[in-house]
Amino acid sequence: RGACPFLHDMFVGGGSAANLRLGVRPLSGIAGTSACVSLRGFGKSSRERLDNRVASKTTATERRRFSLMVVSDKSLRVVITGGSKGIGLGLAAEHLKYGDQVVISGRNKGRLDEACKRLSEAAPGTRRVLGVAADVTNADDMNRLAEYAFSELGGIDIWINNAGTNGYVYEPVLSTPDDKIAEIVSTNLTGTIYGCKAALAVMAPTRSGHIFNMVGAGVSGNATPKFAVYGATKRALPQLTKSLVAETKATGVGIHLLQPGMVLTDLLLSSATVVARRFFNVLAETPDNVAKDLVPKIRAVSGTGTSVEFLTVPRIVWRFATFWARSGRFFDDKGNPVGNWTLDRPDSDAIQRLISDIKSAERESIS
Repeated sequence: RGACPFLHDMFVGGGSAANLRLGVRPLSGIAGTSACVSLRGFGKSSRERLDNRVASKTTATERRRFSLMVVSDKSLRVVITGGSKGIGLGLAAEHLKYGDQVVISGRNKGRLDEACKRLSEAAPGTRRVLGVAADVTNADDMNRLAEYAFSELGGIDIWINNAGTNGYVYEPVLSTPDDKIAEIVSTNLTGTIYGCKAALAVMAPTRSGHIFNMVGAGVSGNATPKFAVYGATKRALPQLTKSLVAETKATGVGIHLLQPGMVLTDLLLSSATVVARRFFNVLAETPDNVAKDLVPKIRAVSGTGTSVEFLTVPRIVWRFATFWARSGRFFDDKGNPVGNWTLDRPDSDAIQRLISDIKSAERESIS
């Protein structure tokens, strides 16, 4: 049941067919611009070859239509909250591959330090990653994060409000502990507001930069039973983003939504049923693959008020049309993890060790 509301969210929204294929479209009611699509490499398995064939049919049109849209080749200065694991870690690793300078934050200093150490080992030279122990629910921490990043990097080009939680609770609101409700709301909503405010404080004077607010299940307003609080916080983010777009028109700062789709992280897997896990074989993806698709779009975005998406409508349709080739990709019929998949496909042994640690933690949450 947890997967179906999310699927509904992926079909909601406006934009042209070309933009839907690209995964970058204007927010409903907001003028915006589009960015280019990334061209991912594909392996030799049958399901990967199927993805490759459909990609070859769509990207040629996208290239012609958006031939003037190119990913910036200069090093960008990036801040990612909740960047020590999951999709945040994947985004950080991918930005480093482009030569960007990255600051990640997290509440767990030990995990943050380890992530920074191993990411740095994989990205030597001018590319670097810095870590700041910070809690997004604390406004002072967010201000400190923004000031530190601005001082160390000489400015901020991209700020991603990625930190989020479902409290690892899969219960009706009536059964959800009060402290868990407060944790979910303060992290997902209040934390995003604090992050936007802190980022704007350093970006607005420079009249540059882009802020991305990460959304998830519930964003379109559909029911999210047993994780209603999480869904409510994600539903609030498009409204917040639209309001900020209106408020910041004269600042030169872009405000956007970021929709990663179903990403295989502890957040998604913590409350997934056996049926949901089998469903993930069709629509879910590992953080590294999602990051490979999203980061070029993030780096190429311009203007304000866009929604950058991984799980676009054509991609959903294609995945369902070829569901048979995806059976058992991540989970067997009993919902047990199968195969050799990880949360990333790194280019260094150091990152592999980090991802293996995260994968082990996720498997513990399933068992």
